[in-house]
Amino acid sequence: MPQWLEYSKITDTLPDKLKLILLYFSGRFCPLSSEFDEVMKDAYNSLKGLPEGADFELVWVSCDVTEQAYLAHIQSLGGFLGVAWNPFRLDEIAVTYGVDGIPTVMILDALSGRVISADGREHITKQMKSGTVGSSRQSLVPSSAANLIMQRWQQLYSTKIAEWAEEQKQKQEAE
Repeated sequence: MPQWLEYSKITDTLPDKLKLILLYFSGRFCPLSSEFDEVMKDAYNSLKGLPEGADFELVWVSCDVTEQAYLAHIQSLGGFLGVAWNPFRLDEIAVTYGVDGIPTVMILDALSGRVISADGREHITKQMKSGTVGSSRQSLVPSSAANLIMQRWQQLYSTKIAEWAEEQKQKQEAE
């Protein structure tokens, strides 16, 4: 579990056997974030509906500038877990993961907190642009797109875990 997450109450609600944590950085003041919030809600619900849905959890990291905006924003997101309002902590998380724009979706290894991909938003929007994702308000991210997204994330996860294991092995051999 990432160290910054251990100090929040979020860890009490996260399942022990998570593989992935999605960090979703957004701010209500940003029109792109406001638009993408709706996509993320649909994507989250679609992904959670998959058999592999228990392998990940989404944690929202606010980029809002006031506590009032934060509270209104998290309420509008529905059931997302969110890092508690603390501007310094929220900024520290964004800096730690090199977030330079919003909205951003980071995919992390749940155990170590290491970045698997900084392109989670692109993975979702790619499915939308390719026509795999319908544009009806009924569902922006149907199960077919969710399956493709989850497959991509599982592939990235497996690849990164193998790379990190090889790095560890080489490091041990060098010692």
